[in-house]
Amino acid sequence: MKTKIALMMVLALAVALSGIAYAADTAAPAPAKPATAAPAAPAAKPAHEGVEATVKGTVAGKTVNRKGKEVKMYEITVAEAKGADGKAIDGLKGQALRLGPKDKAEEIGKFDGKTAEISGKIVEGKKAGTKMLRVETIK
Repeated sequence: MKTKIALMMVLALAVALSGIAYAADTAAPAPAKPATAAPAAPAAKPAHEGVEATVKGTVAGKTVNRKGKEVKMYEITVAEAKGADGKAIDGLKGQALRLGPKDKAEEIGKFDGKTAEISGKIVEGKKAGTKMLRVETIK
């Protein structure tokens, strides 16, 4: 009998303490945020950030399935790359750069399997770690 009374007292105490803790939590006002000025608008980015370059290498095309359509994609394996200042960009040698934009695909396709010299901007691709050469001229 004494153990039942002791257990009921412990249970009553636990319920009372949880009720007090809940009441204290809901009654406490939220801390006021310090007044700050409106955030500045983000700086406008250029349409296509990137590095102007001239790349020489072999163009290769492959057909991939995108959303149920067969699409021809092109990339160039870099043999030589120079920046706009004429200095060599050694980090690109041997890498494959995707070629774009899509509206130049027909012009790029004429060089499929051939060596070409392409001028344009090297930008980050959609997938992490990929680079794309936005073709301006190809010869």
